[in-house]
Amino acid sequence: THADRNPGRSASDDEVRRHRSAGFGMMNRLLRKPVIFRGLMEATLAAARQHSAAHPQLAGAIGYCFGGVCVLECVRGRLDMQAVVSFHGVLQSRPKNIDEDPSFDDSIEAAPKGPYATWCRVLIENGNSDPLVPQESVITFKKEMDDNGIDWQFHDHARTPHGFALPPGVFSAAYNEAADRRSTLSMLQHFKETWPEFPQYTVTRNAAGTLLCPPQARL
Repeated sequence: THADRNPGRSASDDEVRRHRSAGFGMMNRLLRKPVIFRGLMEATLAAARQHSAAHPQLAGAIGYCFGGVCVLECVRGRLDMQAVVSFHGVLQSRPKNIDEDPSFDDSIEAAPKGPYATWCRVLIENGNSDPLVPQESVITFKKEMDDNGIDWQFHDHARTPHGFALPPGVFSAAYNEAADRRSTLSMLQHFKETWPEFPQYTVTRNAAGTLLCPPQARL
């Protein structure tokens, strides 16, 4: 049910447990099979291109948390996108042993090695206090992107935890107004540089309701 997929703050411990277990279970099944994972991303892009409002050649993607892994797999899978943005996403596609189970299966059916989408610009918006993204993960990511010729940017937000762009009331939210605002503005600039021929329409707030240009902000 919808409640299972997105329990609110009033959800019982059992509802949260079921959501957590099922969510991480589905995620790990994809992380163990990158060929299937990338195939799903490719099918999603193909379906999106069928929409009457979609451009036939140009595409970008943003992702939050696991969605951040999804957009990076689009780059690793050489999908035809020009720009992607990850918000508080993990950087490597590896199964997560969240319960520290000694019998946990961390095996991966490796995808064939091939060239990345070198034309795609990658922007990472990361909370510097995110326990899911330790420093060694950041170092590994940057080396991976450099080794494969990717144009990347990495923005660390000071003293900011995982889930900083999720509004209050959303499961696993750790909303941080400044980080959410700055990361949204950074995303808009990223897209503006990628597609300068398309003017951007001014918006006052982002999807979380964060005011993008509050009166007290000094630019």
